[in-house]
Amino acid sequence: MATVVWDNDEIILVDWLKPGTTINSTAYVATLWNLCHAIQKKWSGKWVKDEIPVLPHPQYSPDLALLDYHPFGALKKPLRRLHFADWN
Repeated sequence: MATVVWDNDEIILVDWLKPGTTINSTAYVATLWNLCHAIQKKWSGKWVKDEIPVLPHPQYSPDLALLDYHPFGALKKPLRRLHFADWN
């Protein structure tokens, strides 16, 4: 599996997950560190400190909750108790 991050100009990072591994907190943090270094490399010498406003948003948003959580239960149900031998 690949994690691809891009901006409006180009691809910044392509980070591949090794076969047989899963995304966990350690892998996610490693990808974020790689992204941080890739952004610093791209913007070295061009970095300008800007104030970025934090927009207020509700803790719970019903429109996101339905889209994020409702369909996944139905999608996962047919896959229960299935085991795959390999990637092919």
